[in-house]
Amino acid sequence: MEIKDIKFLFDYNKWANKRMLEMVSSVDHEQFGRNLSGSFSSIRDTLLHLIGVELLWLKRWKGESLTAMPQWGEAPSLETLKNALDDIEKERDEFLSALTEESLKQTVSFKNLKGEAFEHLLTDLFLHLVNHSTYHRGQVANMVRQVGSTAISTDLIVFKNELLANKV
Repeated sequence: MEIKDIKFLFDYNKWANKRMLEMVSSVDHEQFGRNLSGSFSSIRDTLLHLIGVELLWLKRWKGESLTAMPQWGEAPSLETLKNALDDIEKERDEFLSALTEESLKQTVSFKNLKGEAFEHLLTDLFLHLVNHSTYHRGQVANMVRQVGSTAISTDLIVFKNELLANKV
């Protein structure tokens, strides 16, 4: 995997997250926090997890092992979550811009939230995060449909088509 591939994946991830947040903007406050009995109980809690994990992995790549998921409030608003994601993406962009072909070969050691130690190639962790976020964006789309709103596609090929049409 080359730096250009990593950049493409994270450009896609940022684009898809932005579209997901636009989609969630169509739901009202009650729908945002409604218990829908998914992996995470609500749209809000699914977003909180997705965004929290984006921060968690970024910190691990930078050599920090967080001991808990970040807390942006007991019941964060969509605006709070948007701001948190914006900050994470800016920090991640800085991290990614400093990558070299050599750094892509590095192994990252970290502890998970249970304190268990792991080591993985940095590139594998990049792929994991984008895949994880894609999974939860799909859950958010399903939840948005459940509350009566319209889901927006965040498929990678839609992103690629928009790139080709110079819409991104």
